[in-house]
Amino acid sequence: MIQKITMQGNTEITVSCHTRANLIGEHVTEDAYQIFQVVSGSGFVLLEKHLSFLAAGDLIFLKPGCRAVWSLSGRSILHYCKVKPLYFEQSPYIIKLFKQDSIFNFRVIISNLPRGQAATIGVLFQLIRDEVEGPHDDKKDAILIHLQMLLLLAHRVGHTSLEN
Repeated sequence: MIQKITMQGNTEITVSCHTRANLIGEHVTEDAYQIFQVVSGSGFVLLEKHLSFLAAGDLIFLKPGCRAVWSLSGRSILHYCKVKPLYFEQSPYIIKLFKQDSIFNFRVIISNLPRGQAATIGVLFQLIRDEVEGPHDDKKDAILIHLQMLLLLAHRVGHTSLEN
């Protein structure tokens, strides 16, 4: 069982890897893009009026203003990334991508990821965290690239849309 907890944040981006689900709640806000990956455990999420069950590997994408309620088993572990729109201020292409991406514009759960894809997406969360914590002057560029890769991989594995 992974118990390492790392939280690094500023006013624009927060990243957490291998964090117990019950520790994330205080960092969840409705004014940011949020991406969650269930690393282990299970539970459910209620996105507006749609209920989905969650299992290890599942991804949840929330856009600013989206309401979500979830319950996960006490030992569930998550990767979590919260990015405020202000973070993209100097990157109009990226904010446009996030605003228009169907993953954020619909209530979406990406489930049943192949094990290798889930692991790769987990590595991207860790790379984002490492950049946030790192000393490099170009870390914002690297973070934006990793976020784009995360979206690309999510699209490649498909998704289960809750919009009907």
